[in-house]
Amino acid sequence: MRTEQRHSGSRADRFRGLALAGIASIAVLGSQMAGANGTPAATTVTNTATVEYDVGGVRQNPQSASTSFVVARKVNLALVQAANTGTQVLPGQTGVAVAFELSNLSNAALGFELAASQVAGGAAARGGTDNFDLAGTLQVFVDANANGIFEAGIDTASFIPQLAADENVTVFVVGDVPASVFGGDIAAVELTAIAREASTSGLGAPVVETADNGSGMATVFADGAGTSDTARDARFSAREDFVVTAQPIDLEVDLQVSNTSPRAGFDEYTVTVTVANRGPGNASGVVLGVPLPGGSRRNSDTSNGAWDPEVGDWTVGAVPAGEQRTFSYTALAVQQGTFNADALVTAAEQTDADSSPVTGFGVDDLGDGIADDDEARVELTILRDAGTVAAQTCPTGTSALNWSTSTWTAASRSGTFNVAGKPITINVADPGNALISGSPLFTPNNAPFYRGGLPATQSALNFAARDVPLAGNDISITIELGPEGVGVENLRFMLFDLDGNPNFTRLEQATITGSFGGANVPVMLAGGSAISILDNSARGIVDSPNTGGSSGGGTLSVGFDGRVDRVTISWGNAPVSTSTTGEPGFALHNLVFCTPPTGIRATKTSTSFGPGDGFRIPGSEVIYTIEIANIGEVPIDADSIFLVDALPSELEFFNGDYDGSGPGSDPVGFEQSNAALSFDYNLDVGYSAASTQPTSLSACNYVPLAGHDPAVRYICVRPRGSLPATSPEATATIRFRTRIK
Repeated sequence: MRTEQRHSGSRADRFRGLALAGIASIAVLGSQMAGANGTPAATTVTNTATVEYDVGGVRQNPQSASTSFVVARKVNLALVQAANTGTQVLPGQTGVAVAFELSNLSNAALGFELAASQVAGGAAARGGTDNFDLAGTLQVFVDANANGIFEAGIDTASFIPQLAADENVTVFVVGDVPASVFGGDIAAVELTAIAREASTSGLGAPVVETADNGSGMATVFADGAGTSDTARDARFSAREDFVVTAQPIDLEVDLQVSNTSPRAGFDEYTVTVTVANRGPGNASGVVLGVPLPGGSRRNSDTSNGAWDPEVGDWTVGAVPAGEQRTFSYTALAVQQGTFNADALVTAAEQTDADSSPVTGFGVDDLGDGIADDDEARVELTILRDAGTVAAQTCPTGTSALNWSTSTWTAASRSGTFNVAGKPITINVADPGNALISGSPLFTPNNAPFYRGGLPATQSALNFAARDVPLAGNDISITIELGPEGVGVENLRFMLFDLDGNPNFTRLEQATITGSFGGANVPVMLAGGSAISILDNSARGIVDSPNTGGSSGGGTLSVGFDGRVDRVTISWGNAPVSTSTTGEPGFALHNLVFCTPPTGIRATKTSTSFGPGDGFRIPGSEVIYTIEIANIGEVPIDADSIFLVDALPSELEFFNGDYDGSGPGSDPVGFEQSNAALSFDYNLDVGYSAASTQPTSLSACNYVPLAGHDPAVRYICVRPRGSLPATSPEATATIRFRTRIK
């Protein structure tokens, strides 16, 4: 039987045969050679074990057993920088590239998707900080000819359809450099390679990880972690830098001044500063020293806060090559003197080709004898007209509205005075109700510090105001002097304490005008050291505790030569003032003018009256005419005129109608022109027969006889009222008749 044949012999013999002849052979067969990355994927690995043995010394049929599996696809890749340094670039350069080397570390061919992105700040790839982005959209290209150099038009593929296992390829990230970058700036970019299925054309499908079921090819992700991806995600990322090459800059400074001879307190001037970068590099961190010139007050500027006039720095920042930056400031000239408007580059983060910001103004930065172009200077000469007032000439002496002997009614804005027969009226207009007390204050009680540079404190009419309501509402003081058309002659007066404030934000201004009979009269002005004058205006430009006191720096002298009957003082903040805080003030000192001439002119004429053929013979009559005229500049005091006519002994007075059929009806006739007299024959005419001339109307008490009375020695006339100072002259005319004895 087969069974017995197969198992003949004792059990011991059978096991002995196995022991002697049972030689097992195990063979592992493979269809491909293993590469650097191991056995290629999809390789079937079969393992066969063969058992040979003898039984009873007879070789038996070998017994075999085998098993097989398929090698899985290990997806692995690496991406590294292809160069030892990043790519050096220039501002504005286009089509620049950084290079990466992509290696397929898998055991099968793969395709690769390629994606590039900008790094958003932080650490750059090779040290330093990413601080700018390339312009536009990044592009990715594959090196077509393996020369490692990006060639536009040749390297055009933006993905890899298929890369064999163990192979590598160069990939470029390409972009454009903005023109506004600076030497040392870095733009870091990141390239990510994403594994895809190998394809003969086009981009293959995404690679998907699959499980090992023992029969088909499994796919396992075995890649490491890149700069922004994790391990075993079938992608790898790496970073590289675009580094801007440092280039020298060439900064040039220009400075222009609109007015190099401004008048203190009146003129503004504008300074325009320009800094240009002639390149080739872009400039950053640029700072210019632009101090405000001395003797000036800043009014405005166009720097949007980049210029600090106190420190004198203009923080410009970046100035790309071929561009320039400009700002201007407007200043008010406030102090007399010669000053400089300067502009000097004091800082830049790049090296200047022909100058150095480290050195000071006027220093030859490079010692080459060539004027540096990173600085500019313009000289200013600020003028101050102190004015002049001619000496007062008064042959008849002077008279004054003297505040030490005059008074001002409290809370009043007007006052009337009479000086040397001249009526003087002062009216104050305060449209903004700025006066602190609502009216002027009488000094010295209210302002004992007013001296105007004079030896002692002066009495004056003080004007103290609140600054806010004063703004735009000047206080006006109108002074009417004497009758219009007569006025006063050679008027002089002073204003005390016309000044500014310590930082020149407020300047006081007084504008003086004068007229005579409605026609303008030129004014003369002379100011102390704190005052600047232009035409008929004076501005206080300096403040100190004693400008209104001992120094007289704030004293304005005012003068009119010739006659003036109206003076207006307009006082307030000058239009260039920028402050509305404080309590400014000034004082009006004595009004001094030539003492007006006084007196009357008396003329006497005679004419024949009646028959006699005009011959003045005994018995003929004569009418006398006496005219008195005010030839002074002030009115004759009321009721002060007293006329006495002393008749010579050859005449006898006619006590009757002196002109017969004429208009008169009394023995003494009276007429007046431009006068302000009243006359009543019965009250204002008297006669005296005394031997001495009477001195008053009451002493003229003789009652003459009707007709011709030889006893009348004196005719007395006392018109009441006044003869004013007018033009034409005010006159009074008296007539009476006599007979020659």
